[in-house]
Amino acid sequence: MIADGAKVAADGSVTATFYNVASFPEFNPGDLAEQSGYYFPFKLTGITGTTMTLKKNGVEREDKKGIAFDPEIIIRLTGKTDTLEITVDDKLCITLSFANSTFSAGAAPAMLAAKATQAVRKTTTKRRAAKS
Repeated sequence: MIADGAKVAADGSVTATFYNVASFPEFNPGDLAEQSGYYFPFKLTGITGTTMTLKKNGVEREDKKGIAFDPEIIIRLTGKTDTLEITVDDKLCITLSFANSTFSAGAAPAMLAAKATQAVRKTTTKRRAAKS
């Protein structure tokens, strides 16, 4: 998914190596096209709020607008030109840019893949519990 050592600069520039994930059905169970690719799991720190909006590549989807604030986010990426604008309580917090990142066509090393899977399952379980 993502190699150790990823960095997010104050200006939102992300420097990381992303590995292609062949199967990630937990990401969006309702959309097979979004269940493979590159993913960036991250946690907002020092930010709190009630609602948030995620705008990817300048597009604001209705299902990502005014959602309940959750500092733990996983986004699906397509490559270096992707951007993610994060607004909390109608205030722009940061715009992430992936131009300085590397997107490897190869699969993630086994140890990294297992670690990422554990983190995703933990986040998914937490979100399901919060919804019930």
